[in-house]
Amino acid sequence: MDAQTVNRCFMRFSDRAERITAKQVAETFVSVGPLMDLLDSRNNQIMYGRRGTGKTHALRYFQSIKNAAGDLAIYIDAQNIGSNGSIYNDTTIPVSERAARLLVDVCSAIHHELLEIFTNPKNGWDLVEASAVLDAFVDGFTETRVIGSTEQEHGNKITGTNKSTAAAALKVASQVSGELSFKNDISIQKEDSSRQKDSGTEETWIDFTFFTRCIRKLAAFVGQKRLWILLDEWTTIPFEIQPYLADLLRRATFSIPNITVKIAAIEHRSNFKLDRPDASYIGFELGADISAAINLDDYLVIDNDETRAKEFFRNFISNHAISVSTEIGITVTSPVDIVAAAFTQENVFTEFVRATAGVPRDAMHILALAAQKASTNSISMPTIRAAAHAFFQTEKYTAIQSNPDRSNSSRLDPRSGDRRAPHARIFATCWHERRNNRPSVRPARASHFEPQPVCSAPPRRAICCI
Repeated sequence: MDAQTVNRCFMRFSDRAERITAKQVAETFVSVGPLMDLLDSRNNQIMYGRRGTGKTHALRYFQSIKNAAGDLAIYIDAQNIGSNGSIYNDTTIPVSERAARLLVDVCSAIHHELLEIFTNPKNGWDLVEASAVLDAFVDGFTETRVIGSTEQEHGNKITGTNKSTAAAALKVASQVSGELSFKNDISIQKEDSSRQKDSGTEETWIDFTFFTRCIRKLAAFVGQKRLWILLDEWTTIPFEIQPYLADLLRRATFSIPNITVKIAAIEHRSNFKLDRPDASYIGFELGADISAAINLDDYLVIDNDETRAKEFFRNFISNHAISVSTEIGITVTSPVDIVAAAFTQENVFTEFVRATAGVPRDAMHILALAAQKASTNSISMPTIRAAAHAFFQTEKYTAIQSNPDRSNSSRLDPRSGDRRAPHARIFATCWHERRNNRPSVRPARASHFEPQPVCSAPPRRAICCI
């Protein structure tokens, strides 16, 4: 297997789990640490991780193995639910109403997925009983009411006529003949009219007693199986609505034994709880209501555990390369051979893992750039450094500069000693060069590859989260 073949595979990697099939999800997934054991817990959980760390991939893979095991796992992408009345900032609509509408949208997505499961002949569900359960579930979250005045008017009118006639005749001639006739006509007319006029604003209304009863019926119908609700891209929900949606989910599902909720979110963009003046709260209380024990950032950064990080990215590269090779008709052998053919030395691969800063999606981009630069050759140290420098200068720089809060150079100072995010030092060099209008003398050697003094302050986590 030559380097050009491997580089062709690297340039075809798909960086979004949503764009690949369920088969490719299973082929390319790489577990890390106790991730799958933690997800398999029946506890409601939040899975944290920066963008690109594999939250979507992990949830979709978990969905596939749970469905294969006979449970009901429903994956919901928060980016694809909601409407202009629930997501977008409309100051004329109260936040509680927007959150209720969003819960209705989430329940609609759950209903759609359950309908797909129950109507699949391979699953063997009783369609008659399943239809009744799903109809009751829909009734639980589709009620509305009008806030305002209501006028009702009813009228009844009944009219009738009764007409009777009778006649008799007797004739005597050569023969005796008789004739008798009777006629009775009855007609009744009934009119009933009703009119209702509602003046006010229609709002979504959820009776949680009735709604929870409907969900319990659904859970009872599922029986011994478990219903897993996997909610991805939580942070795409508006920040101010998140606590309300969390509260509605807690009230509706957390008390039901065979329903488990898993949420994938970015820690610094999540808002799960809103404290109230009376010491009560809206949303999730982390630890008490829901666990936040999973953080993918703890497993993939090389400075936390170099051996584990390198093993993960070795399998990560190999699985994706083998999956891509089948599409383009290329024969790729073992994972060890792929890494050996792709990089000139083991320390080049180590430098690549360090440059990714524990983000698999960034690893794909850097690897694609390095493969383009290497072309028919294996990836060398100057090539991987140039690719990492180019990636963070062109893609991270624009995103950070667009937000004034992120463009503060003190957060990305190479002297900060933050070894948990080494790519930040690449950006720091680019930022200072652009600000001073001074090009780098050695663009292929990013600052984070050189020894840096370590600050006594504790490291900040994920300081370059885009």
